[in-house]
Amino acid sequence: MMQKTQEKIVDDYNTCTYQFYESKAKDFEKQEKWQEAVQCWDEGIAKLKRAPFFQAKKAKALQNLGRWKEATECWNQEINKNKNNRVLYVWKAQALVCQNMMQEAIDCWNQGILNNPNDRGYYEEKAMALLNQRRNLEVIKCSDEVNVIFQESQATNFIKIYALDNLKLLKKAIIARRLAKQDTTFQKSQL
Repeated sequence: MMQKTQEKIVDDYNTCTYQFYESKAKDFEKQEKWQEAVQCWDEGIAKLKRAPFFQAKKAKALQNLGRWKEATECWNQEINKNKNNRVLYVWKAQALVCQNMMQEAIDCWNQGILNNPNDRGYYEEKAMALLNQRRNLEVIKCSDEVNVIFQESQATNFIKIYALDNLKLLKKAIIARRLAKQDTTFQKSQL
């Protein structure tokens, strides 16, 4: 009974401490005092080592200061704690693109795929990132892999259509469009 009471006190303390740093950092962010927000997140991380998303919130403040490399390291630390949270990969990939680190952004999605091989969303995000980089042949390959692993993916078929259009492969794009719309009169072998 005494131990449960002590655990409750610790949980209440951690909740209050978490809320304190969360509120304090948000106040700094509203005032666009990014350096102070970073320091606040650092203090919170030091006190609450396992606090969810403090590293991610610190990364956002660092990005506002233009400290991209440090922000990327925070994303890495947060992803190591939350490997299944796709939003973290989205934010990290966006930070890498802002640094013009295009291959590293694709590598971010590859990491997400390794950590979450049964989540089609990571493959779709990778295909979209490749499309944004106009790496059309890789988009087609990635889309085909998704369709093999997960049967048919309407989202990746649409991404593939854009890549085919970019490559001026209109006949294949038309066939892919019909497949994406679940048109049963065309066979996958026509692609």
